Amino acid sequence: AYAGFREAFGHPIAEYPLVAQTLADLQWDRRRLLAGALELLSIWERVVAAEADLRSARARVEALALALDEARSQAGAAQLAGIEGVLGSLLDLVEVDDGYQAAFEAAAGEALDAVVVDGPERARMAVEALRRGDFSAAVLALDNGGHGWPAPRVGEPVRPRVRARRDGVDALLDRLLGHAVLVDGEPDEVVDVALAHPDAVLVTRGGDR
Repeated sequence: AYAGFREAFGHPIAEYPLVAQTLADLQWDRRRLLAGALELLSIWERVVAAEADLRSARARVEALALALDEARSQAGAAQLAGIEGVLGSLLDLVEVDDGYQAAFEAAAGEALDAVVVDGPERARMAVEALRRGDFSAAVLALDNGGHGWPAPRVGEPVRPRVRARRDGVDALLDRLLGHAVLVDGEPDEVVDVALAHPDAVLVTRGGDR
């Protein structure tokens, strides 16, 4: 624009060949820079989209793996259902006080869906049956000679809120829940309690652990 109104010897300097060529080169360079910037922006947008697709794909793979593990576990439990000495899942063998179900599930953790069998020998038979069928399932054995954990001196013990529906399960519950306590309070307070009692399993009424 400046070269259009600036004159030299009575003529706009833009009309001189050298200046005109320089202006044309500058415009060409500007267009190339703009095109390059737009291309970089397009590449960046494709990278962001690819990363989002990758995260989505990973999430689908993880969800599929979890579903497959759960299916294999359920199939394994079904495989053991007809074996002598298999009592059922832990969840089928207990009663929980109202309002404490989530706390119990958090305290029991992965043992919640485990298959309970009548003694160590039955447990070995169950594990062997799972291996033969290429199934997966957690197995818990009743052992009347076992001892539970001492209740931590903090919070409310979870164990008294859970009762066995058949003989022999009480000792198993003692081992699984003896160190679990229900705590209330703000997250920072719960963290402080956990640090002060590292051997305790702290759960909340809402099912946090």
